[in-house]
Amino acid sequence: MVVDANGSFVTMVQAGGLIFLHDFQENERYQVTSPGGPGCALEFTLSDNPEPDQYYETTTALCHAI
Repeated sequence: MVVDANGSFVTMVQAGGLIFLHDFQENERYQVTSPGGPGCALEFTLSDNPEPDQYYETTTALCHAI
């Protein structure tokens, strides 16, 4: 599951590692946690010029062990 810097639930990780972040906060730090496994910090960058006619953006993320 994905949590914010306060450890509050944000969303679940879907098949293939896909994550949908609703109401994304640019300065927020997100972590992926796993029962019984190590967590990791998400690192990603969104476009500086999002497409105004699209409902959401897609990007690739890295998850660094913490």
